[in-house]
Amino acid sequence: GFLAERRLKRGDGPVRVGFLCQYIPSWVKLQPIYDMMRADSRFEPFLICVPSGIQDGVLMDDSGKNDTLDYFFARGSPEAINALQPDGTWLDLKAMNLSYVFYPRPYNAYMPPCYQSQNVYRHSRICLILYGMAVTQEIIEVTLNREFYRYVYCYFAELPYPRIQNKR
Repeated sequence: GFLAERRLKRGDGPVRVGFLCQYIPSWVKLQPIYDMMRADSRFEPFLICVPSGIQDGVLMDDSGKNDTLDYFFARGSPEAINALQPDGTWLDLKAMNLSYVFYPRPYNAYMPPCYQSQNVYRHSRICLILYGMAVTQEIIEVTLNREFYRYVYCYFAELPYPRIQNKR
């Protein structure tokens, strides 16, 4: 959105980038970028852990536990941030002043409303690295759904579409 562009033009300090982590199988696609940004002083990346138990934008488990945060802590990532605040609210991404936010998958239903693409694009540019495109050709309309993608600034796919035909 407008605010993200204005921040980028100002050039104030390192580029602040949020990585919404929730779907662990997709982390293998995001981790190399996160690690490179951590090693580069031009970037300030944040590992923001969203609990996995969200359906239709609603957190199904009210215990206050964050399985995604536990996963990253157990693997030696003390810098991981809990998106679920102690009072049950969500970390304010707008207040973090992020220029870019990377998503783990292209579905709003698995995020709380404040992290859904139609809300985040107002203050940050949304990025997505697709996982498993080679096996999703049959469900391309689900994977590339307009509800999410209309607000995406940039997405990266591992293969050009259409997929190369299998040789038998």
